[in-house]
Amino acid sequence: MSRFANKVRLGAVVLCLVMLFIMSACAKMGEIAADDAILEKQEETNNDTQNIENGTDENSSGETVEQVLKVAVGDIVFTAELADNSTVDALKEYLSQGPVTLEMSDYAGMEKGVDLDTELPRNDVQMNAEAGDIILYNGHTLVIYYDENSWSLTPVAKIIDADPGQLREVLGTGDVSVTFYLEENRGGEE
Repeated sequence: MSRFANKVRLGAVVLCLVMLFIMSACAKMGEIAADDAILEKQEETNNDTQNIENGTDENSSGETVEQVLKVAVGDIVFTAELADNSTVDALKEYLSQGPVTLEMSDYAGMEKGVDLDTELPRNDVQMNAEAGDIILYNGHTLVIYYDENSWSLTPVAKIIDADPGQLREVLGTGDVSVTFYLEENRGGEE
């Protein structure tokens, strides 16, 4: 073999090694970028989880996101601001799989109530419940007031977009199906 052929082969081998080195470096840079993206997403998820546990969130644009309780009776949907207690935390977990429809019964011409299939933590306080208050009674009965009552109850939420007359009309006099679900309220919008 000639010296020239040996130099060409050596040059080809060196060129292949350089190409392999460059490809390896590019692949490693891609892995690092992918790892950084995964770590960034994991950090966002951890922050989201922490904020959700606190009942608020701040998205990447800095907009505040809060969870509100939606209460649907037929085609009418009310918005309720959630209280801040362990009962609400447990209720959020209860509703985390999606909307829950409950058959609520009338009691004493002032409220609709239903016994839940689970016990929630109690945070009872002496309160004067008003129309629109959603409370927990005895750890397992979810109640929507459309009139007033004074008792030791656990605050859950307050319907903010209806007056007593509207609530009484929508909830009616007999049993009624009510669907509860959580929704994000971005930046104070409804």
